[in-house]
Amino acid sequence: MRLFKKTMAVALASVMTIGMAGVASAAQVPAGTNVLAGLTQWTSFSVCTREDGGEWEEALKAIPQTKGVDYATEGYITAGSTVSNFDFFVINSGWDGEYNKLTNELVNDNPWGMTATLENVPVEAGRNYTISFNISSTLKASKKDALGNKIGDITTKHILFKAYKPGNGDEALELTSTSNITSDGYITLDSSKKESMKVSAVINVPKDYKKGNIGLKFALGALLKTYADEIGMSGYIHVNNFTVTANKQYTVNFVSQNKTMSTKYVNEGEKVDTFAAKRKGYTLVGYTANGASYNFNSVVPSDLTLVAQWKKTAAPAKVKIASVKSKSAKKAVVSLKKAKNVKGYAVQYSTNSKFKGAKQKTSKKTKIILKKLKSGSIVYVRAKAYTTDSADNKVFSKKWSAKKLVVVK
Repeated sequence: MRLFKKTMAVALASVMTIGMAGVASAAQVPAGTNVLAGLTQWTSFSVCTREDGGEWEEALKAIPQTKGVDYATEGYITAGSTVSNFDFFVINSGWDGEYNKLTNELVNDNPWGMTATLENVPVEAGRNYTISFNISSTLKASKKDALGNKIGDITTKHILFKAYKPGNGDEALELTSTSNITSDGYITLDSSKKESMKVSAVINVPKDYKKGNIGLKFALGALLKTYADEIGMSGYIHVNNFTVTANKQYTVNFVSQNKTMSTKYVNEGEKVDTFAAKRKGYTLVGYTANGASYNFNSVVPSDLTLVAQWKKTAAPAKVKIASVKSKSAKKAVVSLKKAKNVKGYAVQYSTNSKFKGAKQKTSKKTKIILKKLKSGSIVYVRAKAYTTDSADNKVFSKKWSAKKLVVVK
């Protein structure tokens, strides 16, 4: 049996599926909801059934090393299948692999020449979902000796399952809390076992995920490099009771002055991040739950209302000017003594000793350069320190420093 020799697995993966459009994303559905309720059908692809219009197969034929090779990877989802129960008829699992086109060396598996795909699965950013299904197989191939004589049956077939973010290479979502599936998506089928096998895994949708839907995919072709005996297999793969269930979340409301500022949804067993509340003239001290200070390092135990605790933002102490010097033409350098717990400084300067028509310059540094001064003039200088409140407004020292003067060079 001759092997597929192909180098375009990655480039052609983007044309493997036929999608469904127009499915709305979920919006805080109750825990236990099967989010597949609005979807109708999986779609299938194989090299030989050419759902991509033959693009994959024609690309293979264009590679010199593959000319004349039989493209055997073929199968399809049978009529009457639904989103929760489907049968995939594998005519031939093929013997496809990814090869180096210069050396003919087998470099990688390529099971993506035969797939079952479900797109537009609605999800919420930051939420956990449990994927669960029963699966069984009747796949078989003949096991032969060196002379080509049949010596038994091959009944084991490894397949891949992937939950992914559509686009940009279809990045896979991590599988956790797995049962009968590895964290990287391998499922081991054995047609010698008549009973179906229950498979489950948890996925977490990233908090910053914007699309509102994900894709699910089974890769059913040969894994030629990793499992070299599992080639040219035929039979059925039965998938039943396929669900994607929204896991439990708690609602955390952040409240200030009897108004809800923010609402966050937190997966069971996880912590909630604090909310940076803003209030003019005040500093956020923390939050309380049921009158007790809330510890953000603890797991959220239930639905919560967290109440912001405030204190008036204290004005910084009076600042001191260390020196004011003019060593360059039309410039003066104001040096301040560093103050504690401040965000910056403001320097006011004027040629009027009572600071009429004064200009002001702020800086986070203790050395402030005043420019475009009049040579020979006397400039009066005074300063304040400032901090910021929770709304990022500056809160200045209540009193100016003692004034100093400088003769501009």
